[in-house]
Amino acid sequence: MRVLPKLNRSEGGKRRPRRLRAIAVLPTMATLGNLLCGFAAIHFCMRALFAAGGGLYPLEIGPRESVLLERILPSYLAMAGYLIFLAMLFDTLDGRLARLARRTTEFGGQLDSISDMVSFGLAPAMLMLALLSRQLEGEWLVTPLGDTFGRAAWITAAMFVGCAALRLARYNVENEPGEQRRNYFKGLPTPAAASVLASLVILHEWVFVLESQNQQLHGSRVSQELVKALPVVALLLGLLMVSRIRYVHFGNVFLGGRKPIVHVVLLMVMLLLVVLRPEIALTTYLLLYAVSGPVLSAVRRFRRREAQPAAGEAADAAQTPQQRISKDGPA
Repeated sequence: MRVLPKLNRSEGGKRRPRRLRAIAVLPTMATLGNLLCGFAAIHFCMRALFAAGGGLYPLEIGPRESVLLERILPSYLAMAGYLIFLAMLFDTLDGRLARLARRTTEFGGQLDSISDMVSFGLAPAMLMLALLSRQLEGEWLVTPLGDTFGRAAWITAAMFVGCAALRLARYNVENEPGEQRRNYFKGLPTPAAASVLASLVILHEWVFVLESQNQQLHGSRVSQELVKALPVVALLLGLLMVSRIRYVHFGNVFLGGRKPIVHVVLLMVMLLLVVLRPEIALTTYLLLYAVSGPVLSAVRRFRRREAQPAAGEAADAAQTPQQRISKDGPA
């Protein structure tokens, strides 16, 4: 017999509404930082469209004193892309802080999912649409009422948002206590999918500025091909998010526990490459991570198929002659 939980009722027999009395401050602030980074990324996407309409592209932000800052942030869309990465940092911190404070609550989980939906669902989709609308203006109209490519690109962005929502809702339903210590995810995590789109946009802005300033690259179509590939990449990322393909939990596997010195040196080299060339390094790392799930899944399936005949042959070799005769039947 199933025992029903005891309801919290008042003297009149009516159920008392649940009331939240206290929250963990530091984890909540980190989660809100994630949410505000997503909001700021959407804001800069809108600023990019307004600046493009005023003829301020490609260096739409205006003159800046720092050459390094100008190289890293050549446009509003690049700023929006890096804000998505900053949201990932806050998303990592809030879980760590909650476990350190031992205040993992249902309120924190719900707030985290809402923030992830904004920062890793809406913001990357808006980032892609803003880039497509700015770059393809006059060639294609990226709206639901535009031409064939424009409608397809808009529908792809909408599918990315829907898949992100499904991925987060499924995680909330299937998440169990202690799951944060597991070494894999089921499906591509939404922060990873969002960061792939953000890194491609950042790479496009860097390549486009190089093409605009370098006479040898004048007329190059690399930036245009990146723009046209974004809807296809977004569609594949959406399908990977709602799939059951296993992805390695990078933080628990590569950053947790005791590791050899070579492992630490390799991580330092990867971080150095990010500092030197963030546009290329981030895109390369994240694309490899997105592809690693299907590749490793195919490798595991191939090994299982090879192991089954080998196990059958070993079992046959272990049988006695009488067992083989009874199995094969009389000659």
